Amino acid sequence: MKQVICPHCKGKVEVPELSNTVVCPYCSTTIQIPTGEISKEHYIMRTQFTLQQSRDRLFSWVVKQLGAPKGLDQKANIRDHRLVYWPFWVVGIKASSDYAGNQWKPDFSGSHSEKTSRTKIFLKSGHIDTHRDVFVPAHPGIPKHLRRFVIPTRRKEFFKRELVLDSGGFQEAVHVDRDKAVELAKGEVKEALLKEALKDVGVVNRIDYDVNVSAVFLVHVPVWHLRYSYSFKSYEALVDAASGRVIFSRFPMKLAYRASLIMNGVVQLVVGGGIGLAVLLVGLFVLPASIYAVAVDLFGLALGLGMLAFAMRYFITAFSLKSGVETAG
Repeated sequence: MKQVICPHCKGKVEVPELSNTVVCPYCSTTIQIPTGEISKEHYIMRTQFTLQQSRDRLFSWVVKQLGAPKGLDQKANIRDHRLVYWPFWVVGIKASSDYAGNQWKPDFSGSHSEKTSRTKIFLKSGHIDTHRDVFVPAHPGIPKHLRRFVIPTRRKEFFKRELVLDSGGFQEAVHVDRDKAVELAKGEVKEALLKEALKDVGVVNRIDYDVNVSAVFLVHVPVWHLRYSYSFKSYEALVDAASGRVIFSRFPMKLAYRASLIMNGVVQLVVGGGIGLAVLLVGLFVLPASIYAVAVDLFGLALGLGMLAFAMRYFITAFSLKSGVETAG
């Protein structure tokens, strides 16, 4: 670690390796390491849910999931727990884009008996507006499930180190600076605008972006990292200590439920795949060569692949531990 002098209280502050932002342990001032400036837009979400309350919220959610054993909330035990304050940059962005591209539409031509289907290319343009908050993880170790979590920041308050210490939590350092976070947020918004344009046109020939940053602030979010045991196995879970929402949890499945999933997968594979194959063979060897035969072949192929996808979904669910995200507070 290296040391910097706090510009507010002149105290010596140790800086963890690779950290771009650090909080003075004496006066709670947030310091930008590259510039030495004081960051005023630093917030924290106060811990509202204790370990016991978070445990109750977790097991209350788990027992409602399909296939979860009954009585799990009574038999499961918390084996390990950590309260971690993870840092996020929140970048408010107002953006718009004007785009132009190609759109393919079917064009039926020919006589009724020899009708063929072709596609024509049409030029199309459009405009998209968006206003959103982009959450940029400020630490490389943030769990992947937390990276997709929408952080409720309405109850944020100015950062106070005492809130971390009083809760018994651990504050992770900031490894991503403000400018990098803004750059990443802009890139994410541009990518989202491009995907939205591609819903309207098949190929984007031109797209112009107008991206404006309306706000940027740093917030530390408290998350309970829990590990619980049930029937000699352990499972991981993440619970938002500020709102009590279950961010992620692995949980056991009843053997009977797994068996039903496997059976459904076999049925989808055999019955659905067999019907799709039969339709495909009819189009190839029974119907005369025509646009209708091609349509029947494509339908049979799509049906067979669709049933295969459903079957694989059943198999994957049966042989893996399910995870989920709670949507209600």
